[in-house]
Amino acid sequence: MKEEQFFEEQMMSSRVKANIVAEYFPKYCGIIINKHTPKQLRYIDLYAGPGKYEDGNASTPILVARNCYKNETLRKLVRFIFNDKNYSEKLKENFTNEFP
Repeated sequence: MKEEQFFEEQMMSSRVKANIVAEYFPKYCGIIINKHTPKQLRYIDLYAGPGKYEDGNASTPILVARNCYKNETLRKLVRFIFNDKNYSEKLKENFTNEFP
């Protein structure tokens, strides 16, 4: 599959991976918070993509953020760092629309 086609329609394998990461990260943050008192926690994604597929499904950055947003502590502590040379503007737009 060509890179420019990857975000047209979410494949089942991408959905499974995104859901695993989106569920795992907030739970792991809970483990860290129980052992330490961090000032911040960071989620870094170096190939973040646009945050949503053209078919409307959310991808990993949005899903992780949604799950963190549900928890008041994580909402305050987690900072997201996204890097994607091809989709940075679209990700910013999708992220801002989801979390104004």
